[in-house]
Amino acid sequence: MPIRIDYRTRRDCNERRDRAFDEQIDACTGAYMDWNFGDPSHMEDTILPDSGLTTVKVVGIYNSKFPWA
Repeated sequence: MPIRIDYRTRRDCNERRDRAFDEQIDACTGAYMDWNFGDPSHMEDTILPDSGLTTVKVVGIYNSKFPWA
């Protein structure tokens, strides 16, 4: 098997990654906004500000269903 020399620079790799992400960011943003603000059912267990607790939001960009949902 011949040895393949990779002439790409870090900048080239970063630019390709950024361009690929740019194609997905609108869909990811829209899905997050729909999830966070569209359906209030996930806000059933609202934590009071002075309780000392915090909420954790899980955003799945590859799956639309979660086992606990």
